[in-house]
Amino acid sequence: MGHGGALLLGVLRGASVSSSVHVRNVLFRRELKSWIKRQNPSYYPCYRYVRAVEFISLQLHAEGSLGAGGVTVTMTSTELCNLCGALPKNPVCDAQGLMYDNMCYAMCNQVNSVGPCPQLAQQHQHQLNKQKLHQQQHQQQKQHHQKQQVQQQLLQQQLQQQQQHQQQQRQQQQQQQQQQQQQQQQQQQQQQQQQQQQQQQQQQPQQQQQQQQKQQKQQKQKQQQPQQQPQQQQQQQ
Repeated sequence: MGHGGALLLGVLRGASVSSSVHVRNVLFRRELKSWIKRQNPSYYPCYRYVRAVEFISLQLHAEGSLGAGGVTVTMTSTELCNLCGALPKNPVCDAQGLMYDNMCYAMCNQVNSVGPCPQLAQQHQHQLNKQKLHQQQHQQQKQHHQKQQVQQQLLQQQLQQQQQHQQQQRQQQQQQQQQQQQQQQQQQQQQQQQQQQQQQQQQQPQQQQQQQQKQQKQQKQKQQQPQQQPQQQQQQQ
């Protein structure tokens, strides 16, 4: 903290001894702005922090505690805490409300020897409880989402297993069909072979008959030949 901030806090700490805080208007405005800005540069653009300085100054001026030319004023630590805790909520800075409460909480700790202002302490604890509840809800949602993912994965695995089982059954059916077709082809071939054998068997008696007929013809011819020879001789004579 800079020299000016140390000066302001040094004056504020005096409240534990004198039970009052003595500050000048100009010093108070300048040092409070500077102190807020040093806490975190990103806080300073927030309208609420700037409004805090203006609000306290205007409140003191309305009470007639401030005079022209930076007259020394007196403000007790309780008044400072009450003013800080009673600042109106600004929608622009709602997301940083806890940061603002922490700033006032720290200031009240420094100026009040008894401890933090009860109202601010309650607000701070309430905010912490809200954050804790939000974290718990977020964790529960995360766990629920993880459970859903696990269940979906299990369902997908079951579906894949069912599909694989169905594919295996189809393959088995195809194999069985192929085997049946092969068996049918073999049966057809066997039937054809049997038919050929039957035809051959039927042809054999016919061939035998033909051979017998041939033999009979040959024998007749042989028998006719001796008869023809005497006839020829007679004719020659």
